[in-house]
Amino acid sequence: MGLSVFTLLVWAALHGQPIAAAVPQDQSDLEPLEVSAQAPLSLHEPDLVLKAEQLPPGTDTLARALALVPGVQVLGEGSGRPVLASSRGLGPGRLVVMLDDRPLNDPSGLPLDLRSLPLSALESIEVYRGPLALPGSQGSAGGIIRLRTGDGGAKDHGSLALGGGSFGTLRSALVARRGPLELSLDQEVSDGDFPFVDINGNPRRLANNDSAVQRGHLALDLGHRGRWWSRPSLDWSDLRRGSPGLEQFPSTTGREHSRTLHLSVPFAAPPFGDTLLRGTLGASLWQYQFSDPDPYLPPPQRTQVDSQRGDALLSLRLPALAWVRPFAFVSGAAETSQVLRPRGRQNPSRLLGSAEGGVSLRPASFLAATLAARGDGAKGQGAFFAPRADLSAWVGPSQRRLSLRLHAARSRRLPSLDELYYQGAGIRGNPALLPEDAWALGATTTGTLGPLQTSLTAYHQRLSNLIRFVPVTAYLVEARNLRDATVDGLEGSLDLDLGPLATGASGAWSKRDCAGAPLPGHPRLSGEAHSALTLGPGTLWVRAEGRGAIFLDHLGVRSEEARLLFHTGLDLRPPRPLPTLRLTLRNLTDVRDSVDSYQSPLPGFSAFAEAVFQTDQKED
Repeated sequence: MGLSVFTLLVWAALHGQPIAAAVPQDQSDLEPLEVSAQAPLSLHEPDLVLKAEQLPPGTDTLARALALVPGVQVLGEGSGRPVLASSRGLGPGRLVVMLDDRPLNDPSGLPLDLRSLPLSALESIEVYRGPLALPGSQGSAGGIIRLRTGDGGAKDHGSLALGGGSFGTLRSALVARRGPLELSLDQEVSDGDFPFVDINGNPRRLANNDSAVQRGHLALDLGHRGRWWSRPSLDWSDLRRGSPGLEQFPSTTGREHSRTLHLSVPFAAPPFGDTLLRGTLGASLWQYQFSDPDPYLPPPQRTQVDSQRGDALLSLRLPALAWVRPFAFVSGAAETSQVLRPRGRQNPSRLLGSAEGGVSLRPASFLAATLAARGDGAKGQGAFFAPRADLSAWVGPSQRRLSLRLHAARSRRLPSLDELYYQGAGIRGNPALLPEDAWALGATTTGTLGPLQTSLTAYHQRLSNLIRFVPVTAYLVEARNLRDATVDGLEGSLDLDLGPLATGASGAWSKRDCAGAPLPGHPRLSGEAHSALTLGPGTLWVRAEGRGAIFLDHLGVRSEEARLLFHTGLDLRPPRPLPTLRLTLRNLTDVRDSVDSYQSPLPGFSAFAEAVFQTDQKED
């Protein structure tokens, strides 16, 4: 049996409530300090918050939740295939994903597969757009996705979800929360084989596309009388799958196996007065194995990459002085990787450090500002200074509000260990690479008028020292720093909740320009739309997703086209103790005449059904 990432989280979303956007609070004073997992480690506010209980029906995976975010592209989704995410067309390597205060991206540079994330206990998703570096993370030009698991204060409950569908897919998910202990276990298996039309118009079936993934989350709440708090947690995943290769170079024997383990010990306490001391100690392990003895890739490809990261973070928020509140943090990390490949063994490592100071200002009940400056240092990469400024203003009460937010930010992305030191057949890293330097200016306006919520963002972004693997000879591809690249765009969303009928849409337009090599190919226009109608115990929903596809014809000519995917489903919530039932139909009209951004086919029509058994919640 397998898992449904959000199965246990979206059972309460059957009424299709709108997504909650981050807007300033309607108060004249600075927010009070909070001793819990949600106590802020920085002054930076998320641009968007996706709350689990408000996700629209049909959002049963992290990939489909992120597809709700304007400007985010989901890449490679196709049964057992890796599922990646990219923001503003900059590629998966420029989007940082964090679990609470821990970065999940492998320091070796291997892309983060969204299917490997332990998300059954997820309570919300925070979206930070553009150049930014949160405490505990390195900077990212594409933004940061922070996954929140809560603070342990939820009511006791239990939930079990079981489901199955097309391509031999089986899922299961178990969540149990009792007192200070929380446990979630997820599993999904799929044979992954599906028919598609190849680049010559011939019917084929994708083989060697099976997958099996297990994920877990364990947390123990050690809070005591509100004076101090700690919640150690352990998250792990194990993902095995076949590697069918690209459509032009299929494989019947390639296998991939990846494991992750993340240990986190956060803590918070008010050492005196209204001062908040907050910190995290953590350790992470990643292991990736790949084997493909097919003769078309001599010598046989057997690769193993083991990466480790240990880190410590300490932050301090001081009492507010009138309408000013200061903040500071320091953090350090050590990353190392052991790489065994056919062409040799590498053992790169590096030390990282960062410090930030800033203030939040609330001079009036309708105005807020944040000024911060961060310094990053890395062994062999020197020091880096990153300022950030945010200004927010709003009018009206929370139910009828118009707000404007202006921001300017700078961040850098360190080269991955692979970009620095990779050695393979016809491809190599470059130890002389400079970190990517990103600047951005943006303006966001949000509006709330009763059941209607709108948001529109305009931005200009510039990247210097952009890192790409480019041909340097007829037989060698090497990582190089390119000249400046720019991205300009608009991102917008609209949500309308009319009680039994809820609908929403999001979209993005971007224009990218790079001297030396193209940025990753994604369409200038992208978006999604969803609607849900609830009558009695049933909810009927529909959803459309627009995405780009890279088409490679039989002559090797590469072109980009748009594709529109339609999905629908029915959710039934009968009286307890009967379980919630859910039927999902996906890709209703996809003709499968193109391949996605990694030149691999996508599955066509599929069906999935599941049942969710929920215990009664106990009162606090």
